[in-house]
Amino acid sequence: ALYAFTDCEINISPNCCIIEDDKPHFLTVSDVLRISTDRTKELLRLELEIEKQEKQEALLFASLEKI
Repeated sequence: ALYAFTDCEINISPNCCIIEDDKPHFLTVSDVLRISTDRTKELLRLELEIEKQEKQEALLFASLEKI
């Protein structure tokens, strides 16, 4: 409390401004992290699905070659 009434006690609002649908939206850092994490998880899920399909096709072709 040494700086209770000095310039050292300044409240900073850590809000972020993002552009979505050509409009600014002000979000908290927690919201930005949550949105970013959700998007990253979705992209990784899609990439894994593509890789899974490629592996299944390779397995199918390998089994057809054996026949």
